Amino acid sequence: MNFSKFLTRTLSTALLLSPGYVQLRADTLTDYEKDKTKTFVHEQSSDALDQVNSILCMFEQTKYSDPSLLNTGYYSALVDQSVCEGRDSTENSSDSSSGGTSASGAKEYTTFKVKSERAKATDPQTVSAFVKIKGPNDAPLSVQAKLVITEGASSFNPLGAFTLSYGGFVAGVPIPPMKGIIKSVRDTQGRVLIKFAEEIGIPGGPTIEAVKAALVRNTEGGSGSVYQLEQQGGPGAGTPKTNHFTYNPTKFLGKDASANEQRCLSRTSYETSAWSYGVYNQANGSRVTVNSGFPINTRADGRGSFGFLGYYGLSLPPGAATINNGDTVYRIERTGGGQPSATPYTILVKDGKLKRHTRSETTLGALRNLPLEGMVPIVGASDAFTSMKRLTWDGSTLSIVAAASQGNGGPPSWTNVTPQPITSSTNLLFGDLGLFSEALGGEVRIKLSCTAVNNTNPALGVTCTAPSASTPVVFFAESTVSPTDATVPGTLRCYDNCPKAGVSGIDKNDTSYPNDGTAHNYIFTAGILQDGGNPATLSEAPSGQPWGLNSGLLYDPTSANNTLLECPWNAAQVCSWQGYSVLSEFYTWETGPNTWNKFTSVQDSNNNVVQFDAPISVKFTYPTAGTGGLNPSAVDQKFAGNTFYLKYGGFGNLSGIPGKCFNPANPSDNDPDCSKPGRRWVPEFTIPAGTAATNSNGSITYLIKPLEIEQRMAKLALAQCSALKISDLSSQWLNLSKDWTDPNLGVEPDITDAPRVIGGVVQ
Repeated sequence: MNFSKFLTRTLSTALLLSPGYVQLRADTLTDYEKDKTKTFVHEQSSDALDQVNSILCMFEQTKYSDPSLLNTGYYSALVDQSVCEGRDSTENSSDSSSGGTSASGAKEYTTFKVKSERAKATDPQTVSAFVKIKGPNDAPLSVQAKLVITEGASSFNPLGAFTLSYGGFVAGVPIPPMKGIIKSVRDTQGRVLIKFAEEIGIPGGPTIEAVKAALVRNTEGGSGSVYQLEQQGGPGAGTPKTNHFTYNPTKFLGKDASANEQRCLSRTSYETSAWSYGVYNQANGSRVTVNSGFPINTRADGRGSFGFLGYYGLSLPPGAATINNGDTVYRIERTGGGQPSATPYTILVKDGKLKRHTRSETTLGALRNLPLEGMVPIVGASDAFTSMKRLTWDGSTLSIVAAASQGNGGPPSWTNVTPQPITSSTNLLFGDLGLFSEALGGEVRIKLSCTAVNNTNPALGVTCTAPSASTPVVFFAESTVSPTDATVPGTLRCYDNCPKAGVSGIDKNDTSYPNDGTAHNYIFTAGILQDGGNPATLSEAPSGQPWGLNSGLLYDPTSANNTLLECPWNAAQVCSWQGYSVLSEFYTWETGPNTWNKFTSVQDSNNNVVQFDAPISVKFTYPTAGTGGLNPSAVDQKFAGNTFYLKYGGFGNLSGIPGKCFNPANPSDNDPDCSKPGRRWVPEFTIPAGTAATNSNGSITYLIKPLEIEQRMAKLALAQCSALKISDLSSQWLNLSKDWTDPNLGVEPDITDAPRVIGGVVQ
């Protein structure tokens, strides 16, 4: 039995769909054919189940059901928490809020110690697991979990029958502050009954979160009840919420018992979003591989902490000791089925990273309806440098369609505005528009043909020809520079947002030189950007910049490049902003206290720095003929023919698809502010299985396949659900004080072998 996302994302509608594919001989299948697409349904009632979603998603990543891991004793699995925790939140939305830093690519690996046992095919399967996590108030919890499977999956019951009991323990506290149970059983009528309960509290204190749920399914439909209580302000501060629901093959009726409100949804009309994809070589159907990193251990005997070292740095589990520059770590490997070997490496940490940006070009016509975000410096506008703008090209006009205030320290809170076209009469301070596009992989520059209002007074700005479909759009591919890269220019020059370093580095209260047209020269040596011999590094995040500091453009000051940066109105002046359009290559410097702000790698015994692959650029063109009903016709029309430069960081990890805010209570709500209560960030479209794509220069052809598809039911008039009657299943809720069983797994095992599973992939 496999837990799949249609359970973990939403217990309430878990059994609305069941897999229906033909099983072929495994030895004749390609990777593309072997990797099955899982489909799940999201509904408002399931919002209470975020914790069970996270736990079971991570549990599934351990691959306990894989035959090669059955009855082999305890093994370790590195589970990527970022795959399972809140990808639909505003924190993970695709926008420019991270200020060009590397935050969006960071991984969170946690070590699970797992044992999967079954004496023979007809016996129950027992899975035991240890894992350390952060609990209430970030207190470390040592979690034990036991899963007992008594019935395999079937078309009627894709979950099988099982009991998962887990608890989070704190040293010296007899009562665990976290308890939970998930059960799938048959009732007396042969129906499938799902039960879930969890409580989280402060050790020795009150309960701060409680969730209970029950779902019953028959051949025609099912019903359920969900309860949630959050006491974030202490005992009595929370308001309990109860939802009941029932469904048949075509309709879903939900009731918010707390507010006495009902909603009717269609089970035949859906909007979809895919949360993960595989990318495959078209020639043979094999997975496209990315050398994104490898697991390490802090001790040669494998008894230390397992972590993962890769392109985005080092990830360690909660409670692991800090690893510093110069420390020795070990790559534990087992080859040919023999004893594991430990290869030593020396940790190399630099308190910043230099990023290279290489130029590409497209046109505005290829970006129809894609969100473009950033400052739009209109002369005389009071919010020219205090408000973010979102622009779109609708096929004929480039317009500002939304705005968000700066300085809130988090993702922008967008508000729709009356469309404001950028026309030939718009008085811009600069000749080009510098924006951010997730679909193009980061910074973009819309090149406009402009004339200065007054050649002797640049502050009066420019006027430009109106943007058109043929207007050039420049964008840049980004890669991290190794400290030993000999191709970096000997001098890097900066004019705007230039890091200001003193003897002890950058002052968090005074991070940059004034943008007064003064040139500042830097040297990149031993992996650190030097400002006058001082390290341009930042140990604390500046106010309002939690993601760290990202510099302005740094370039090689050759005579040819200097000529390209001459101001149109005065060749004696430098307009460095032009570099984002005209330079074939430039650099930026990132620094800060976060792990993703630093360059982290290892050196081998010959002092060679190990190189990891950057995400692969995948060039995808939205089908001009639509997606055959997978996406709404309005979405097909919106993006038909658009080209996207997606980033593939390894199996399941494809980013760059634009997103939108979704309000489960009102799917027609187009408010763009994801930070409002109840709203979720979701990908705006799903790429159909088998869609062809290429690498950035078109020399290699790929196939894309969605691996996890979420379906959201369309809203109907309440009268259309008149045949359904709400059932109250609260009597089926579990009582943790009576029903919870301590997993009681004994002493945590000491595993010295290399991880057998990384990110859901068996090694």
